Amino acid sequence: MGNTIRIRFATFVILAIHFIVGCSMPVSQLLENVIERVDAYNISQPTVATPLFSLATDTYSSDQSVTITCATAGAVIYYTVDSSVPSPASSAYASPVAVSGDGTVMTIRAMATHAGMTDSAHAQVTVSIIYSQAAAPTFTPGAGTYNLGQTVTLNCATAGATIRYMLGGSTPDGSSPAYSTPFDLPVGTTTVTAKAFKSGMAPSASSQAQYIITSNNASLSGLAPSTGTLAPPFNASVTAYSFTVPNSVTSLTVTPTAGESHATILVNSVQVTSGAASGAIALAVGGNTITVLVRAQDGITTRTYTVTVTRSSPVWAVVGSGNLSGGAASYVSMDVFRGTPYVAYKDSTGDLTVKKWNGSAWALVGAASFSATTVDYVTLKVYDDGSGTPQPYVAFRNRVNWKEYVMKFSGTAWDLVPTGSTGISPGQANYPTLDMSGAVPYVAYADYNNGRIGTMKKYSGGAWVDVGTPATFSAGLVQFISMAVGANPCAAFLDSTNSNKLTVMECNSGIMWRQYGGSPSTGISAGQASYIVMKFMNSTPYVAYQDASKAQVLRYNGSGWEAVPVGSTGLSAGTATQISFFIYRNGTPFISYCDGNSSNKATVMKYTGSAWVTVGTAGFSSGTVSSTSLYVYDDGTANGIPYLAYYDSVDGGATVMKFQTY
Repeated sequence: MGNTIRIRFATFVILAIHFIVGCSMPVSQLLENVIERVDAYNISQPTVATPLFSLATDTYSSDQSVTITCATAGAVIYYTVDSSVPSPASSAYASPVAVSGDGTVMTIRAMATHAGMTDSAHAQVTVSIIYSQAAAPTFTPGAGTYNLGQTVTLNCATAGATIRYMLGGSTPDGSSPAYSTPFDLPVGTTTVTAKAFKSGMAPSASSQAQYIITSNNASLSGLAPSTGTLAPPFNASVTAYSFTVPNSVTSLTVTPTAGESHATILVNSVQVTSGAASGAIALAVGGNTITVLVRAQDGITTRTYTVTVTRSSPVWAVVGSGNLSGGAASYVSMDVFRGTPYVAYKDSTGDLTVKKWNGSAWALVGAASFSATTVDYVTLKVYDDGSGTPQPYVAFRNRVNWKEYVMKFSGTAWDLVPTGSTGISPGQANYPTLDMSGAVPYVAYADYNNGRIGTMKKYSGGAWVDVGTPATFSAGLVQFISMAVGANPCAAFLDSTNSNKLTVMECNSGIMWRQYGGSPSTGISAGQASYIVMKFMNSTPYVAYQDASKAQVLRYNGSGWEAVPVGSTGLSAGTATQISFFIYRNGTPFISYCDGNSSNKATVMKYTGSAWVTVGTAGFSSGTVSSTSLYVYDDGTANGIPYLAYYDSVDGGATVMKFQTY
């Protein structure tokens, strides 16, 4: 177009000169000739080549660069990318045109110009970008149920793609966590959703897998007993424990805590909630095994913890301190009043002293050495009249005139019974003893002035009167006298007229003495009897004694005397001396003795109904013992509380021990 303008301008210049200088050719002819010349010139001018695009109109799966070329050398290409008509006012092409972005559609239009040439025709191309989609991620392992600790691996077939994932079902986007290494899943149900992202590609479709993770953790994170301390200290990897509790602990609980909340726990086969105490577990004396079974959530994996709890045996413990007498003591006798032990003994001066336990110390009952004379054969009884005030009585032999005496504590002093008494026996009394029938004291002794035959008296109407007519209950010399008042007064003794065997007599209706239950006059023991003690349980008489060196117990069964248990020839393992005997309120017999099998130390046994068993341990005293005195206090339990008083060779005086459960 620029050339055409110039040609026409030149024509007008020629016409102007024609007028100025003159010309014979008519102007019209001159103009026609110019126009013909111009038209001839225009027809022969070349046209710029139409621009070419490096891409054809099409849809492409990745970003593209479009190159525009023109075959006319030196031509200038102008283009638009918004479908508008290009012109020299449009952008001049200098470098490839970028077409990028998923979903982009770009129409490029171009034309070219060149000086002295006709402009090119318009060309256009439409390029669409639709990215390829990244491959969807895959899961290893696939969805399913697995044990705790199972790792999940994510993979993508598109090289270089970044996998992003979410837990819980949400769809990931470009800001979600990028997967780098296999990961663990928590216990329970978890949904994993993943997508792959790569520059130049469309994000993948979402992949999803649901995992049910069950725990195989069958460990405890804690185990605590209600009493005692585990040894060793708890550690989840240690499955065996033990500890010891006092005998007083008859039951306990354990509190197990699971290492993983979905585990179940069984304590001794009973399910227990994690972190909660089990039910009470009864403890026998000795070893007790408690099993704690932990079953993991997977229902397969288990672990068993064992706890061995040793419940200590009851023990004999000294009441106060040893040697309550503060010096030598002998002829020790004990009674218990409402849980308070009273002890009478021949003290280091040879006189009589009585003490009681006040809860913290041994206190004198009255004055020390109150008998004002040397004594032996001491027997103490504390009568309970129901008022709560104890009524202590003590019987002894006066070693000056050798008679038997009884004294009673008035609350401030010890008084003779009766006041001013010069002795109950007319002369020397051997093996004197005392018993109570309610508030009535009874005494028995071997009357030295009457051939040392057995005699019994009771205190009535302010005087000592004979029991029976006559008051003598043996035909000859007696030793080791014991008495008990049941329905009738009774006496058990070594009978010299029956080969020194054991004889039991009763005063029928308080009038006439006879063999108890028509027992044979030849005696009821198998051999010579000594250390004899007689007691009643309700209306049934029992006799404990030494027979052929062993301790033996007989009872009257309604028709005759039988061993306890029947057929027994002795309950002690070896020699038994210094025997004491007591029957608890529920009918359980207890016996104490100086045990020849335990270095002559003290042993106490009780009868269970089928056998004699040791109470605590055999030979529990510090040293050898003598003058044992046994009492079982009724504390309202089935076993009672046994007390034993005795002289101890190591302590060097009177000692009281109590069988207690710590």
